[in-house]
Amino acid sequence: MCNSAKILGNENILYNKSEYLNILYTNADGLLNKRHELQTLLTSFNKRSHVIAVNEIEPKNMLQQLQLSEFNLDGYNVFSQGLDGPTARGLILYVAADINASVV
Repeated sequence: MCNSAKILGNENILYNKSEYLNILYTNADGLLNKRHELQTLLTSFNKRSHVIAVNEIEPKNMLQQLQLSEFNLDGYNVFSQGLDGPTARGLILYVAADINASVV
């Protein structure tokens, strides 16, 4: 059984009989200069987000390639896609460190 409810862009999906998986999704249009805003948003929630999906993490006119380490967030493992091209904007997926997650 899977229940789903949307609250202020924070998606709650039942992943255990007694606990919900909280998912936050946002389009950043450049994440490096908005990391503080993301951290503020995360601390404003009553419950922590288990998964955070952010797309368009690179700015439109990036002159140098960004490194994945620039996007680290305490308490989360970072997965990325599309950071290696000159026109790629990229996607970051933060997964809480206490969740066993891997790329397949």
